Amino acid sequence: MTKLSYTLEAGLAEWRASHIDEEGFAERVDFYAETGLSAVDVIYAARVKDVNTSLDMAFFDLGNGQSGCMSLRRAKQLVKGKVASISDCLKEGQLITAQGITDASSIDGKAINLSAKPRLVGRYVVLELAKPRLFFSKDLPPRSLKALSPLLTDLANDYSIIVRTAAMDIAPESVLAEAQWLASAFSEIGTMKKPAVLFSMSPLEQALLHAPEDERPIYIENGSVLTEALALCEKRWPDMSGRLMNWQGDQSIAEEFGIEEAIEEALEDRIQLPSGGWITIEHTTALTVIDVNVGSALQGRPASEALLTVNMEAALASLYHMKFQDIGGLIVIDFVDMSAKGSAAQLINLIDETMKSDPVPIKRSGLSQFGLMEFSRKRKGLNLKDRMLQKRQAVLSPRAQAIHLIEEAVKAGLGKEAGDIILMVPNQTLKFLEDNPSLTKALADKCHRSVKLKQNDKAFVKIGS
Repeated sequence: MTKLSYTLEAGLAEWRASHIDEEGFAERVDFYAETGLSAVDVIYAARVKDVNTSLDMAFFDLGNGQSGCMSLRRAKQLVKGKVASISDCLKEGQLITAQGITDASSIDGKAINLSAKPRLVGRYVVLELAKPRLFFSKDLPPRSLKALSPLLTDLANDYSIIVRTAAMDIAPESVLAEAQWLASAFSEIGTMKKPAVLFSMSPLEQALLHAPEDERPIYIENGSVLTEALALCEKRWPDMSGRLMNWQGDQSIAEEFGIEEAIEEALEDRIQLPSGGWITIEHTTALTVIDVNVGSALQGRPASEALLTVNMEAALASLYHMKFQDIGGLIVIDFVDMSAKGSAAQLINLIDETMKSDPVPIKRSGLSQFGLMEFSRKRKGLNLKDRMLQKRQAVLSPRAQAIHLIEEAVKAGLGKEAGDIILMVPNQTLKFLEDNPSLTKALADKCHRSVKLKQNDKAFVKIGS
């Protein structure tokens, strides 16, 4: 069995996809959830509820208790000509089509960042709610253009369509089917009278779309999910069908590839380096700070060698965790000061080479005289700590606690003990579950039992009445 692979673990509340490297380690873990748990790429009918000219921000009602926000920079896409203020772009009460581009930094009352120009990336085509046009990747041969142009022309009268290189050896009908599916995201534009979700992808659709585009196998642990995935690929992405495989390892996917251990390490206060040094990763509202510490690395070796070794290990660890934890925005690494000639050049060369393996756009500054280097990495979903932990407290967030309890409840609910499933939960987690009733409904359907919620200081699952 090849180590280089993509794995998919299905859950009731949240699915997990892992990118496994050549050595059999998880280099990146992605989470996919139903609408309501994640707003990324969801298309909304969004109503403006406040236009704040002092902040140059507009705030939206997205329906179902969700709120969104849009900056002036993005709102400018809605109008032509000179714009001086957010009020030139949006008016209170206006209903527009918008797309979630990032999850909120916290699930507790924060707004979802919105784009005024929705854009959906499929496997074969990219479809945008923008000026109608039909573009083809420069890598596509003339035969592809000849076959696809007549089929996509009608859709291109309404949307901007870009045909990707992946469509090269695909049946034209399959490319058209994907384009029509993505276009359905906007089918209700003009008919909606109130804020609501217009279009979202299922966790399985998201996970398959984000699978690597090489030929590595896709292992799926659950047999029924594999059947569903095969049916979906046959219908929509036929070139992926041969890559889908049933996981047949002696251990679960998580155990085989150490995924849980990798997540636990990432959430530790200190991440140890082989030399004896360590790094700490601290998230703030404005940026993420990675601090490099020498620790015991100086013992038994020259200082110049030890400092360079620690910094190079720290650079590798930091760039790995940017990917693994999906850390976005502004990131600052505080390297240990080095004075040896050529050390800075070696460190920068290593960073530049390692950055090439990150699938997310990332840029860096130079190394300052104080040992600081800034990185800018595109932000999309929640980073791992925001997803798992409450800030300033090493405790599970309401979202993570709810998902963990549901996973435990499935095990208990499929057991032989008779009775209802009772989720004992703290107040914030209780509110989260009440706001997301589809989670407990899915649990009830899965286990064929009633599910009850009860407020409690500690979270646990029990079977009873």
